[in-house]
Amino acid sequence: MTGSILLLPRRDRLHMALPQHPLWAALGRADRLPDASGDLADPALAAFDVVPARFATAAVTRHADVGDAGLDTWLRADPCWLQPDMSSLRMMACGDMQLSAADAEDLAAVLRPLFGDAGVELSMPHPARWYLKLPLGSETPRFSPPIDVLGDDVERHIPEGSSGQRWRRLLNEAQMSLHQHRINLRREAAGLAPVNSVWFWGGGRLPNRVKPLRARMFSDDAVLRGLATQAAVPIAVPPDSLTLVARPGDSVFDLRLVPADVLATHWLEPALALLRTARVEDWLVRFGGGESFLLRRGHRWRFWRAPLAPMPARDKGHA
Repeated sequence: MTGSILLLPRRDRLHMALPQHPLWAALGRADRLPDASGDLADPALAAFDVVPARFATAAVTRHADVGDAGLDTWLRADPCWLQPDMSSLRMMACGDMQLSAADAEDLAAVLRPLFGDAGVELSMPHPARWYLKLPLGSETPRFSPPIDVLGDDVERHIPEGSSGQRWRRLLNEAQMSLHQHRINLRREAAGLAPVNSVWFWGGGRLPNRVKPLRARMFSDDAVLRGLATQAAVPIAVPPDSLTLVARPGDSVFDLRLVPADVLATHWLEPALALLRTARVEDWLVRFGGGESFLLRRGHRWRFWRAPLAPMPARDKGHA
C-alpha cells in the first residue's frame, strides 16, 4: 500500500510541546530526506507537483472559495490590523480577525468605491479572505505574505517602483477609509483588534499544471483545497482521528493546526501503530519549514540509532 504524507507543525514547536513522544525515537531511525527551502518549503508542494512552483496563492484560494478563478489575475486584500509605534507601522494581525460575514461586508462597502475608481473589483466570499480582481494585463504587485510581515514594519514589505507607489497609495487610502468605521469603534469597545487596513499579497493566476502526489487529501487549508479542486482529487476535512480513516494509505493528512495533545494521541500514535501492523508500508513526515523524513516499517530494527534530538537554538526559525 502506498504510504501517506503527514504534514506536521514546525519541528521545534512540536518537540517543545511533545518532548517525550515516541515519534522522535521513530524519526531517529527513519531516513532523513533533503530539506525543502524557499518556495519548495511550501507545504502545498509536499502534496502536489505544481508548475510553476511559485504559484499565486490568491488565485488558488479563490478557486477553493468560489471556483471562478479561471484565467483572471487575482490579488488577496485581506483585512488586517496595523499599529503605529515611534518610527514604524507594524502588522499585528491579518486574515482571521474574527469578523462575521455581515461585519466584513460592512467594512468592504466603504472600500469598494475606492478600489473601483482604481479599476479593480473587491469581493469577499470569506470574512478572512478578501480578493481584488485585476484588469487584464495588469502588473501584479509583489507584497510579502502576511506570515512574513506579522510583527514587522510593513514598509519593508511593500514593493518599490511605480507599481509599488500605486499600491502604497491605495493602502493609505484604505487605512483612512477604515480608521473611524463604526465596526472598528464597536470592536475596540469590545476589546477586539480593529480592522484598520488591508494587505495585498499572493497575486497572479492559477498555476499551469497541478498534479496530486497522493490519491486523497485531508485538509481544511484553502490553498490545498484550491489545488485539489484544480487537480480534480478528492479532499475532505481531516476526521477526529486517524483510526476513523478506513484506508489510510495513499493520502495526504494536513495536521498542522491540530492541537498537540490531540495530534499525539489521535494521529501520531495510531500512525506508528499502523506501521507495526503492516497496514501501511511507510509514512513521509513533513514538518513546517521543509524538513522531511521517510519512515518505513523495517526501520524499527535500527535500534542503535538515537531519537531525533531537539533542534539546536541556532537552527530555530529555519525548520
